[in-house]
Amino acid sequence: MKKRSLVVAALLAVVMVVGSGVASAAPIELFFEVISENAADPEISGAAAQFKVVVSELVGGDIQFLITNNVGIPSSITLVQFGGTPAGLLPNNPTLVNSVGVNFSDGAQAFEAGPISNTFSALGYTALYSTNTTTPPHNGINASTESLGVVFSGPSFSDIADALYGGDLRIAIKAQAIGANEQLSAHYATKVPERHEDPIPEPATMALLGLGIAGLAIRRGKSMLRG
Repeated sequence: MKKRSLVVAALLAVVMVVGSGVASAAPIELFFEVISENAADPEISGAAAQFKVVVSELVGGDIQFLITNNVGIPSSITLVQFGGTPAGLLPNNPTLVNSVGVNFSDGAQAFEAGPISNTFSALGYTALYSTNTTTPPHNGINASTESLGVVFSGPSFSDIADALYGGDLRIAIKAQAIGANEQLSAHYATKVPERHEDPIPEPATMALLGLGIAGLAIRRGKSMLRG
């Protein structure tokens, strides 16, 4: 009976060690660059550094794009548009999660005429989804405590990650009321991120490590029985 218990404990050790080698997907951070501006002003390029999108996989497999504005330079994000290829990469009915003070709703399913349309159309992108504030710029993302979550059901995180890293999916925003006088506006688009692979132990390596631990457990158990 004691011997069987030792074997069960050893197998559990293998399962625990191998299981620990399975890592969840790390969130992807996206940063912006200016694609148009209504005036040549350093506050417009400075504001680009405070806009960010964090792409993460939620419990249940949904994909969230969390848009934030770490306000240093006054500004308000009032329009968010997704562009990419293929056309069916994202479903067109995501859930919008507005933080307090933010009010976005579904927008026209087409690129805004002008800078976004020109930039994304030149890349061969299709308009995938658009959302805008109901009363810009007041209900836009204009404080560090505010955010907009755009949650899609359907696509896998690996497919979205491949599209982002491959330059097949980008996000454009419009920011208004930029600067101390709140008279500036500009359009921005996410840069193509660099893929940083985190080393994950191979399953075979983890299994060998687990078997080694299991062997030590059995050997220690036999020594205890002899004692």
